[in-house]
Amino acid sequence: MNATLEGKVALVTGAAQGIGAASAATLAVHGASVILTDFNREAGRATTQAIVAAGGKASFAASTSPTSRPGSM
Repeated sequence: MNATLEGKVALVTGAAQGIGAASAATLAVHGASVILTDFNREAGRATTQAIVAAGGKASFAASTSPTSRPGSM
């Protein structure tokens, strides 16, 4: 693990898959503590678990859909 980002915290939105997941994993490999957030809770948790299993520091915070909030439409 390359610790160039040791002591830093990164917040990655859209982190459940694709570019967001790759970004979160890369930040973790470089030593950052990563907070992942996404609407897709299942995939977000799986990505977080994969980062932790690889030795990174990560946690998941679920996003809420803008249409799920009262009065948003």
